[in-house]
Amino acid sequence: MGSYQGKWGGVAGFIETDPDTQALTEIHEETGLQSTDVMLVRKGAPLQVEDKALDLKWVVHPYLFHVRDKSKIRIERGT
Repeated sequence: MGSYQGKWGGVAGFIETDPDTQALTEIHEETGLQSTDVMLVRKGAPLQVEDKALDLKWVVHPYLFHVRDKSKIRIERGT
């Protein structure tokens, strides 16, 4: 992501549908995993995160998924 180059980040994206569906869409787009390749372990309440240095506010919908077969993961690499 352009605003955090050189930093590790989790799977993330912008919500274009309901958060549960979007989480699976982002997992697929960024790792190549299908919804059948992961199992929802837990989701947390949305929380607001502020990055004062960039003057941005994010609403984070945290999810924890278990990957059934880690060899299927294909990481999207930024340019």
